[in-house]
Order: sequence, then structure tokens, then C-alpha cells
Amino acid sequence: MDLNNKKFIYSVVIPIPSKGKSSFDYLYDETEELPIGQVVKVPFGSKKNLWGVINKIRSAIPEMKLKFIIDVNHNFLLSQEMLDFIDWVSEWTMSSKGNILKLVFSTTDIFENKNIKFGWVIFPETNERQLKYKYPKFKLTEKRKNILQNLDELTPKTTEKLLFESGAGRQTLIELEKKQIIYRKSIIEKKQTLTFEKMNKRNIVLNSSQLRAAATIENIISKRNYAPILLDGVTGSGKTEVYFQAILNILKQKKQVLVLLPEIYLSTEWNFRFKQNFGFDPLIWHSNLSKKIRKETWFKVNRGDNNAIVGARSALFLPFSNLGLIIIDEEHDNSFKQEEGVLYNARDMALIRAKIEKIPIILSTATPSMETWSNSQNNKFSYVKLSERIGIAKMPEIRIVDMREANLDYNKWISHSLKDKISENLVNKNLSLLFLNRRGYAPLKLCNSCGHRLKCRNCESWLVEHKKDNILICHQCGITQKFENKCKSCGEEETLISCGPGVERIEEEIMGYFPEVKIEILSSDTVKNPQAMSALLEKIQNSEIDIIIGTQMISKGHNFKNLTLVGIIDADMSLSGGDLRASEKAFQVLHQVSGRAGRENKKGIVLIQTYDPENQVIEALKKNNRDNFLTMEKDFRKVANLPPFGRLVSIIISSKDQYKLERFGNTLKDIAPNFENVSILGPAPAPIFYLRGKFRYRFLIKTKKEINIQKVIKIWLQNTKIPSAIKLVIDIEPYSFL
Repeated sequence: MDLNNKKFIYSVVIPIPSKGKSSFDYLYDETEELPIGQVVKVPFGSKKNLWGVINKIRSAIPEMKLKFIIDVNHNFLLSQEMLDFIDWVSEWTMSSKGNILKLVFSTTDIFENKNIKFGWVIFPETNERQLKYKYPKFKLTEKRKNILQNLDELTPKTTEKLLFESGAGRQTLIELEKKQIIYRKSIIEKKQTLTFEKMNKRNIVLNSSQLRAAATIENIISKRNYAPILLDGVTGSGKTEVYFQAILNILKQKKQVLVLLPEIYLSTEWNFRFKQNFGFDPLIWHSNLSKKIRKETWFKVNRGDNNAIVGARSALFLPFSNLGLIIIDEEHDNSFKQEEGVLYNARDMALIRAKIEKIPIILSTATPSMETWSNSQNNKFSYVKLSERIGIAKMPEIRIVDMREANLDYNKWISHSLKDKISENLVNKNLSLLFLNRRGYAPLKLCNSCGHRLKCRNCESWLVEHKKDNILICHQCGITQKFENKCKSCGEEETLISCGPGVERIEEEIMGYFPEVKIEILSSDTVKNPQAMSALLEKIQNSEIDIIIGTQMISKGHNFKNLTLVGIIDADMSLSGGDLRASEKAFQVLHQVSGRAGRENKKGIVLIQTYDPENQVIEALKKNNRDNFLTMEKDFRKVANLPPFGRLVSIIISSKDQYKLERFGNTLKDIAPNFENVSILGPAPAPIFYLRGKFRYRFLIKTKKEINIQKVIKIWLQNTKIPSAIKLVIDIEPYSFL
């Protein structure tokens, strides 16, 4: 192979987890100039061949010793918009492009599809003279010659055909491949014709308020440009049907629609409603899909086989061929924030992708995030309001139960007021919902003799009792151990007692009051996949359940038939702590849970149990004055220069070696840059100081919004060598402060 004839160097981004470089240089035959965005296979390391994407092309230096691109997948070319999106996410999150491309490719072997056939070709300009020069000790046997004589540079031959024509064996092929004399190349089959399933002609029935909202959205969308829209509707106002109308108009244009849901468990109910209105199933995308289905779906999205896609946050990185609209359902939900790997907020990244693609995006919610609310108030987002529930349904009545005056019995958690309402609901054969955002039976087990608390050996977090399974679980790292009623500290038996309630304990208390009732717990422990959720929803719709007891999962978009009573067991759980968004999150979840009640023709009642009835969140819920709460929260954030008016960045350093970690943290503190309007706080022990066997310290950076915080961090860390024993994680706009 004569490098002097090579004109181009291709910079290829490889989808590998990397703290630094993820783009590498390769050569390819001059007879075929490859475009930016082309998917190619390259040798990486000693034994691996990986698929990557070309992101730069430049003139080659003849003397350079570079490896060759070994295959080109002509069926896949990432668009310039997709490449720009990868670049933007990489810059914003301060993650390598390889990490972002890994999200796009979804699985490591995305292109190793059994449906794709491969054959053999010879490397360009390979001849006997060149081989003798490059590999002087490599003998060109008859079988090797026969293989080379039966190959060319362009048309791949299958293994079976090549071995038959050459009389060689598979081992000979392997030997030649190792020397980069021949390589595998995909056999391009006839491209699949784009198909689009015909929609059901049945129109979506909207009331006058929904029609006005739909018309406003359609007018905005018709301009066919980037346009963020806040669809703000009270719970039960029919927001889904309104944006279904927008979906219909996009599908008629043969364009793709992406709908992001906060939880995969919502996809079952949402899919049912979609099929009712459109007559076909959308493509579903989430992490619980099998590898096979993920591959099939990925290729269908790329080909445009089905123009409606609904998924969790990772669906944002699918390779759409003709994206026309993005919808973020329950845009406020914390589940849109990715907390491991690449740390990103899917809502914010969706806005960026819509801007790059020059398409509209709808953010739908009953409780807007402060960021979205602020943007709508500043006219950066269009604002569409649904202020009333559909039909004759009214917003539920909110009642506050002051637990300071409740006179609860020992180890009881349900007030007499709530118990009486449950009893009344059972008599009337209506459904009741009890909300407590705490899984398991009890959040703590302690010894009644010596006071010892059962903690996780990897985290030092309290072990949560799951009584039904007789196990203890750490909800931070997931470690599980069998429960034995013997204190490991003092050795006493039968002294471990349960402290505080979880959903299992509430179920136990309810069964004590109403032994004949049919109860279901809705939490991530009991509903582990969409199929389980579907089965539960069917039981609810068939009136086979009297009382639902659920965690936060229960607040997300469900419409429960005949639900007239919501009881919030402990409204104070999320009102305090070190989270700047504590009040916002608490209001959102409590308002959403309350909104499950009274969605049909029966009056709904919500009882909120609290020891702090004067709290601004509780007051706002009681008066059903969401906008007043948002205004107060906005004013507080503005004065404090907190998001969305300022920026925050969390930097977590962690290690098994506490001494090395402390020393490194102090080093970072000493070299921290001194910029105007930039505050670098720390290092301080993280609230969860010991997690998954590692000690953790945190820096918190606070700046004005207009400051390029990523640039500040780059300057700070550019000359810093991070020890191999220490992990450093950067979280732009953190949602978790643990």
C-alpha cells in the first residue's frame, strides 16, 4: 500500500467511554471520497474493530503511518444536524464526542446486524511487490495468492464463494485479515422503500377550549421553524388530545414525531390512547427493550418506516431521517435528568435539537418547571393555556389535615379524618389513592436495646426494610441482604424495630382497618416493566381494586377511573433539605398526585397530612394557587441568582482512598481561578459522603447566566492531572445534590 497516493485523512469519532480523546485519524482509498457523517469501521487497539463516524477530513501527509478504514456502511450517513447536536451536547455536558456517539449508536454492535451480509475485499493498491516490501517475512503461499487473485477493491465476495473459488480455508482468510491485506465489507442490498402506515380517519374530538389551543399551536407550527411552545393545562384538561392534533398534522406531512415521556411505564397507557386515535402503534424506545428490538427500532427510525416514536429520554439521540416535531410530556419531571454516564437534561437537550433541526417543540405540563415558566413569561416560549377540565369534571377540593392535632395512635400514620374518608369511599364503591413517596416497609431498622442502626456497608445509608420479601435494601446502591432479627452490634435477638412508614407499612395499616379491601401497591418494586403496569391498569379499569398505595410513580400522567379520594400521607417529606429545587419539586409532585382525583363526573377530594400547614407549598396547594407559588419561587431565585437566573455546576470527586481524595480536593481548591461573578465553593463532603464503596467531596460553582461556565471549568482543570484512583464528574445544572 503506497501512502504517497493517499490524499485524505479521515478523523473518526469512536463510540467509546472516554475522558479525553475519542476522535482518531485513519486513511482510505482516494477513489472514493467519504463524506462527513459517514459510518465506517476502523481498527482500534490490538484486536478490536469498531464502527464510528467521520467528523473531519483533511489532506494527508505522505509520511504519516496510519491505519486504514476497513469498511464503509453506505446505508448510514449521520446528518449534519445530528453531528451538530452531538457537538453541542458534548460541549454543554463536557463529555467527549465518543460518549455522546455511544448514546446515538445505542448498543456497541448496532451495525453488526444479522440481516447485514458481509463479504471480502482487498485493500487498495495491494500487489505482490508492495506486500514483499511491507511484510518481508510474510510468505505468499499458493492459497494466499488464490484468495488475492479472486478479490478486488470494490465488490465484496462472501466467505463461502471466496473459499470455493480459491480452494483456501478460513484460517488463510484470518491470516490475511490480521495483516490488513484483506478486510470485511458490507454487501449493500437494495434500499428498503420508506413505508407509512395509513392512519385511522377518525377525528379527535375536542371541546371548544381544546380546539382554540390546537388552532394556536397549528398556527405556530405552520411556520415550519424552531418554535418552543408551553402547553400549560390543569390536570385532566386534555393536553394529550391537543398535542395529538399537532401530531396528526405532522404525520400528514410524512414527517416524524418524537414524544418523550418521563417514565417507560407510561408508554403502555399512552400507546393505547395513540392507537385509538391514529389506528396504528407507534415505535417504542426505552432501556428495557431487548437488544434485538432496539436494533430493529433504531433502523426503522433511520429509514422512516414509522413516523411516530414515543420513548424515554434516550430516544432523543435516535437517528431520525425527517424529524418534524418534538413533544415533551410532563416536561417538569425530574426523570428527564440523566444522573449517570453523560449527565444531561433531556428537556433542555430536546430544545437544542429542535433548534438545530429548525422544528417546533411542545412542552406539556400542569406544573411547569421554573425554567420553562420563566421562558414563557419572558415570551421566549409561546404560551398556550387550558384552564378547565374536560366535560363536567371539576378540580378536586383540597383539605389540609394538621397532624399536630391529629392524635394518632402509636405506630399509626393515617389520620382519623383520612380513615373516615376512605371508609366513606369504600361504601360508595369509589377508588381511593394513598400517596407516600417511600418504597418498602420502613426506612430504618434500629436496635431497641443499644440504638444501633442498620446501614449499608457500601454507602453508610440506612437499609430499607422490605417486609414482604424479608430483605433489607440500600436504595442508593441497590445492595440486598436477608433480614435477621438479631443486632450485630450488641448480639441481642428480637430487638430490631421498624422506624417510619413505607408503602408496605401503610398497606398493613389499611388492612388492619379494612381487612376485606383489595389493595395494590404501585411502586418500582411492584411494577418493574410496562407489561406489569398494563396488567395493573386493566385491574383498575375493571374496578377490581379498592385502594391504590403508590410512590411518585403514581403522579405521572395516569387517568384512573372512578378515583375520587387522594390521601397524601406525609406531605413534609420533600419540603426541606439541601436541594434548591425542593419547594418546586414538592409542589409539582403533590399537585400532580392531587390532580388524579375527580377526573370524571364525580367530585374529587384530596386530604394532605402535614405538620407544617403554614408552608408556602402547602398554602399554595390548599388555595389551588399555582401561579402565585411560581411567582414567589421565581422572585426568590432571581434575588439569589439561582437557576433559571444563574448557573450552577456540581463537581463530584470520589475515591476509595479518603486521604488521596482530600489532598486532591485541596489541590483543586488552591488552583481554582478567580473570575468575576464566579463563586467556587468547596470542597465539602457530599451529603452522601460514602457511596458504593467510595468517599465523595463536592465543589459547587455558582455564576451569572451569561458566563460561559464550561470555559471557566476548562481553564481550571486544563493543567490538572487527575490521579487514576480518583473519579471526577461534572454536572452542569444539577438536579441532585446528594
